[in-house]
Amino acid sequence: MKETDITPLFHTRWCFLLLILIAAGGTVFAFLTGSVEPVATDGGFIFPAAGTWIADRRLSMWAGVALSVLSAVFIGYINKGFNVIRHITWLFAGFYVFMLGAFPSVMGQLYGGNVMCAAVLLAIIPLFSSFQNPKATREIFLAFFILSLGSLTCVSYIGIMALFAVGCVQMQCLKFKGILAMLVGIAVPYWLAFGSGAPEPAGILMPEFTGIFQSVPTGKSLAMLAYGLLTMSLGALAGILNLVKVYSYNARTRAYNGFFLVLFLGSCILALADYGRFAVYLPLVCMGSAFQLGHFFVINSHRRAYIPMLVIIAMYIATYWWAILA
Repeated sequence: MKETDITPLFHTRWCFLLLILIAAGGTVFAFLTGSVEPVATDGGFIFPAAGTWIADRRLSMWAGVALSVLSAVFIGYINKGFNVIRHITWLFAGFYVFMLGAFPSVMGQLYGGNVMCAAVLLAIIPLFSSFQNPKATREIFLAFFILSLGSLTCVSYIGIMALFAVGCVQMQCLKFKGILAMLVGIAVPYWLAFGSGAPEPAGILMPEFTGIFQSVPTGKSLAMLAYGLLTMSLGALAGILNLVKVYSYNARTRAYNGFFLVLFLGSCILALADYGRFAVYLPLVCMGSAFQLGHFFVINSHRRAYIPMLVIIAMYIATYWWAILA
């Protein structure tokens, strides 16, 4: 094999499948060795949190792996359907699932983080469909309905809804009717929940917020923080380097890429500001970072681009063993 043939291999479905197998295999190994620990999150805002939906830990592990893989596939089809980075590649989807597998406790269970990431990906479809269409009230309603529905189980969705409001401005669709559609989409899940009499006012858990400087991480918590900061740093660097190229795209593609960057940076800020739910934001941070890295390697697809790709993979392998041994 020639050196010029190596880099294109990373963009193929075969590389994507290989990264899935490595990530899933590493997660199963970590589970069997007892290294997958329950993620400390809220008990649920109004309804039970996603981490309590499946009591059996083994079944929860398989559900977490399956949802992570499905989300990775969905990212690839979002790019294909909306031509976000103007190139058919599975690299960022592969990076996403590999990043998740690098910290088994994030991929190895069903919890609020991977469920929220899947909900965000679903909400992106109607949001992107509303580009420069002030009459796209149904699309705006659906996007915020999905996120508001998720907020019944986890308060972290509220910050994500704020990022989607910025996304509506980027899509140039937020007129008066669009604002009404947004507010109705947020209100309907709560109206249905309280109208059905399911939640009792005494059962509503008021969220508590913990800043990153209010606690000193040790052991596995320190490994998770380092893993998150590594992912944030790589994504931020790639996102900054991508800006010049993104600026040359047409208005639609700039809006799509701009929203992915806002979503990534906003998720990083929320994760650090709301450190008590740091693990909940990690799948979104991984998704945003993987997207920026994948886009960077599409833009810079020179002969030896495979070398930094392998370096990134090696860093996450090291992170995996730190998480296992911590």
